Amino acid sequence: GCGMLGLILAAKGLSSKVILTEAAEAIGNLTTNVLENVDFTNSDDKNSEKHNENLTLDGVHGTDFRPACPAQRISVRQLRWDNLEHDIKAARKGNNPLEFEHYRGSGKEFLLHSENDLEPHTFDTIVGTDVVFSPALVCPMLDTLRQMSYKQWNEMERKKNTKKGKKKSKNNDESSSKQKSTEIFLCLQIRCPDSHALLFAEAPKYGFEVVDITKELSDPTRDGCCSWGS
Repeated sequence: GCGMLGLILAAKGLSSKVILTEAAEAIGNLTTNVLENVDFTNSDDKNSEKHNENLTLDGVHGTDFRPACPAQRISVRQLRWDNLEHDIKAARKGNNPLEFEHYRGSGKEFLLHSENDLEPHTFDTIVGTDVVFSPALVCPMLDTLRQMSYKQWNEMERKKNTKKGKKKSKNNDESSSKQKSTEIFLCLQIRCPDSHALLFAEAPKYGFEVVDITKELSDPTRDGCCSWGS
């Protein structure tokens, strides 16, 4: 609900667009944090210039640190794993918590990201932190990841269809090799051992290959290792 990872990705320019998602119960806190960190003066929005002259930007949460996330690079959407279809449809209607928000009492409204940026099968990279904590939500999360990832012919489907006597044509081989693939990074603590074990057991059924890179990240001989990664 705090959005720290997404804010960092947007602020550092590591992605052209970052869409942060949360369930309805926590999206208010996420939206507040994003608005505190959005730099409206560094926006590609054609309408932003007429607002900027009336903007008074204080530091983030009353500090001396300035907002660092360009407004055009970040968006907030409601996305609940067990209510996926409903939230996707809502996004298509432009239902975005950042739309028409008053920023820090400026009295000006900012129409941000009214385009649909929550279309299935369109994400290059998906990242998540602390998202495995309940056995009941593991499969809905995996289904959400599959829905948001690029469609591609995976090894599991190939084997399944081969068993059924189906073969891929040469054209299918060529087209599938050109398809994009989505990389997914989950930063997890083992809060619930049953949920963690279920993730590794169920992921292949959704077409995912799961690789644990904890040791790699915490290897002190490796450049850029995380000392807290273990």
